[in-house]
Amino acid sequence: MNRFYLFSILFTYLLLGNFSIVQSQPLTKAEQAFQHGYHEQAIVQWQAALATTQNPSHRLEAQLGIVRAYRHIGAYDKALNTLNTALPIAQKADDTTYYVLLLNELSKLRLSQGIK
Repeated sequence: MNRFYLFSILFTYLLLGNFSIVQSQPLTKAEQAFQHGYHEQAIVQWQAALATTQNPSHRLEAQLGIVRAYRHIGAYDKALNTLNTALPIAQKADDTTYYVLLLNELSKLRLSQGIK
């Protein structure tokens, strides 16, 4: 009985660990696409991550990436709309790191638009 119990725990741990890896794959693929200059492809990957995860940190990471990519391709209105969605979520989740990163992107967006 003891071996069965240990096997069950190990199986559950591996299953949950692999599920977490699968959830983070679109985020990793998106970041790689972004780093190689494939901004539109990165946006699609980040949007896929948003559609498949409820993890608040993963969602904020995806939204931050989408904002960055939109800013890089000059889609300032879309970047601002995404920021307006993400900032309250980061604030409500009390996620100071993403809140500050999103505010930094807002600053970069405004500078890109020539707004001081």
